[in-house]
Amino acid sequence: MKTWKKSVLCSVAAGALMVGGLLSPVSAAPNPPGPDGGTFDFNCSNGAELTVTYEGKIKTIENASGTKTISPGTKATVTNITSGKSATYTITGTGRPEALGENTRVRLTGRNLVIRPFPNPDELYVTSGNVTYVVDAEGNEVKRFSGPGNVIDVCEELG
Repeated sequence: MKTWKKSVLCSVAAGALMVGGLLSPVSAAPNPPGPDGGTFDFNCSNGAELTVTYEGKIKTIENASGTKTISPGTKATVTNITSGKSATYTITGTGRPEALGENTRVRLTGRNLVIRPFPNPDELYVTSGNVTYVVDAEGNEVKRFSGPGNVIDVCEELG
């Protein structure tokens, strides 16, 4: 679980908490996702300085099949601090890390805001559809994004 905390922002809300080290897994429970929101700064490797503001609901579920983060109806606005250019994304996806030998495969479904720190430091992406990638125990990329889904490089789009 340590690896996925370093390498995926399954939803922007869960990701902000992961980056801040504030998210801890909870047991599966019948209660619905709870409200959450906040703002964090993000520096892209292309030099763009972004502010991410999110609001919505999130829930992390841990059970025998692993950990899953859901974020129904979460909205994220990403703004380039210098240019003022911004984009708003509805983040409704789920993310689930899965053990794959000594590595971790991360399965993303729906729309997710994802931080990929390795091999390119400080990259921010929006994925939609079904996308997977694989990282090693240190969070280094083993297999790039793959699958029938789409990937948007937010740093490039707003940089």
